[in-house]
Amino acid sequence: MLGQRLKLLRGKRTQEDIAKHLGLTRARYSHYENGRSEPDTETLQKFADFYNTSTDYLLGRTDNPNPENDSYSQAWRELEKLAREEGITDLYTSRPGDPTEPLSEEMVRDIIMGIKIAKSYREEQEKLKKKEKEDADNE
Repeated sequence: MLGQRLKLLRGKRTQEDIAKHLGLTRARYSHYENGRSEPDTETLQKFADFYNTSTDYLLGRTDNPNPENDSYSQAWRELEKLAREEGITDLYTSRPGDPTEPLSEEMVRDIIMGIKIAKSYREEQEKLKKKEKEDADNE
């Protein structure tokens, strides 16, 4: 599905031109289009950004190439952003279950909430440790 979508989005532009813009070799881009290799999450996001679409569209999770008002796609983009901020490099294989099965919107939102809660907890723990250290230094 990804290869077909990349070919469609590329249109009349050359693989060489697109690859250059994305910092890839033409051969590597060709491998993605022809399904000989799969891009990592970062490269997939580069494709989505370059073509002004979503990773969901590229992966065949939606047929809407411009899902600005699609709540699932908005939730997924938020999850991808949080994952990048937290150093999670591959959402597709770092989750339990079959990574080829799409997550429901509810599951995506639950994961987002979990990441936000964990991040908030970690920040609070860091503040407490800092305060304890300052208190110990002042004694």
